Amino acid sequence: MELYVGVDVFFVAASLPDFVKAFLKCDEGTYYIYVNNELSIEEQKKAIKHEYLHLVQNDIEDEEPVATIEKEVKQIGY
Repeated sequence: MELYVGVDVFFVAASLPDFVKAFLKCDEGTYYIYVNNELSIEEQKKAIKHEYLHLVQNDIEDEEPVATIEKEVKQIGY
């Protein structure tokens, strides 16, 4: 996984529903990865890596169904 240079990414620990580990949001070119603050540190790291991979793959602009995108990311190992 390579880093994006010049891209603003902020991480937010938030109170999320139990079934949501993390999600990626873009607001005017700035990316936010919200992670469930109830997860262990290791689970948070894994969830952040998963969402970052969505950023690297530009999934936020993808018109594929979410289930298809998630399947592709999980095949990579996140």
